[in-house]
Amino acid sequence: MGNMLKDLLVQELSELTKVELWRVHWCLSQDLLQNFPPHFLSLWSDPIPVSRLESADRTRTVDLMVQQYHAEGAKAVTEEILRRMNKNQLADRLMRNS
Repeated sequence: MGNMLKDLLVQELSELTKVELWRVHWCLSQDLLQNFPPHFLSLWSDPIPVSRLESADRTRTVDLMVQQYHAEGAKAVTEEILRRMNKNQLADRLMRNS
């Protein structure tokens, strides 16, 4: 994955407070597949273990998402989590700039 998309994901997560980042971590540790269309299923694997997210800063969080979900999956998961958090402006910006 290009560094440009990783940088964009870090930038979007940088807009969140520490508490909001914890919520992102919680979402990443859950099964997000339930509400995704079937054509996305090939992009996902299991949720990220809580133990890997506990001390992760924004950059490490992006690295973990890319390792777990690959490039397009990391972008889609980030957008979905931002929307679940009612951070629609950030989600829209992510989709426009990627």
